[in-house]
Amino acid sequence: MGLIHTPGKYKINLIQTLAYRCLRICSSSSLLQSALNDLKNLLPRNGYPRGIITYNMNDVVTRNKQKDPITTVPKRNVFIVLPYLGLQSCIKLITRQLKSCIYIWLC
Repeated sequence: MGLIHTPGKYKINLIQTLAYRCLRICSSSSLLQSALNDLKNLLPRNGYPRGIITYNMNDVVTRNKQKDPITTVPKRNVFIVLPYLGLQSCIKLITRQLKSCIYIWLC
């Protein structure tokens, strides 16, 4: 049993890290619940106390729950009117320039 000599903070950090990883990776609540249950069954076999596992997993999940965004301003559609210049207008070049402008604006 090598975990007897492992500091308690290391154990807690491992539990929280694994729970957070499950929270970020799982795409549905049923997958998340399944992954957390697997951890709850695996960690006690390696010497981790069940109470500490449950407490820390619940703490991570409640602190990092996805919150619905609050919209204060309604979204608007933006239309860009470009003149048709024929095949010489090079759509790829215009697309690249527009994407770079949007990227700069978002940063």
